[in-house]
Amino acid sequence: MTILYHPIITSDKINLATLKKYSRDEVDTGFKWIDGRPIYRKVVQGTVDLLGGENRGKLEHGIIGLTAKFDIVNISGEIVLGGTIENSGTKQTLPHIEGNHRAGIASVTPTNIEIAGTYPWRSCGVSIVIEYTK
Repeated sequence: MTILYHPIITSDKINLATLKKYSRDEVDTGFKWIDGRPIYRKVVQGTVDLLGGENRGKLEHGIIGLTAKFDIVNISGEIVLGGTIENSGTKQTLPHIEGNHRAGIASVTPTNIEIAGTYPWRSCGVSIVIEYTK
């Protein structure tokens, strides 16, 4: 068995309380990005209006202090096409790809997560986990 040593990643620097904590509030994961900035995690939930075509549904993420220098470390989520997260027994992952329609996270701005969809599903519930730097 080989034990690897890394001078920066050591067990005393990992906060187990926040390692895999998910919250609608911003959580400092205890990890650092390649330039030393802290990596944060937040769950963003809400409803977007997918109209199809070139339109994007905008979901306000509520991240305070996001600068133009921010990085998206990881982003994933689920969507209920034409329904709500709370009351649907079927959820689709993002990106969602089928033969006749697609939906996915198109971009993140300092204020919103933008979701694009090729079909006019109208009101869609979404739940997104985003890990980022500021």
